[in-house]
Amino acid sequence: MADLSSFRVVATISDVHASRVAAGMPARVKIDDATTVSGTIASVDPRIENGAVRFWVDLDAASHPKLRNNLRVYVYAVTGARTNVLQLRRAHWEMQTTTASSSSAAIPPSAPRCASGCGAKRTWRWWMACGKAMK
Repeated sequence: MADLSSFRVVATISDVHASRVAAGMPARVKIDDATTVSGTIASVDPRIENGAVRFWVDLDAASHPKLRNNLRVYVYAVTGARTNVLQLRRAHWEMQTTTASSSSAAIPPSAPRCASGCGAKRTWRWWMACGKAMK
């Protein structure tokens, strides 16, 4: 009889990204829109089957009440992390360009210049879902 009191996740990833996944890396398992469980990649199968590599994730909360046998979840292998960064909600980015003759107060003087040498300055604006520009 199977022990259903604790779970581990079996996941697959495209063989294109297989070199970026290794045992010991952190992973996040999204059970539903409100629930994400952290874990660690326990092992990676070296075989490629149908263009995919299989790996196993040991969960920090292996007995989470929302986990079920054969439940489909999203697995995110954390391949890198940075500190002291600004995190923004997913939104639309738009590049804004001005030339020397058309000045714009929205583009700071320190904005990068066009590589072609035309003198244009470029910066990015972030548009939230409501359409208001953020700096």
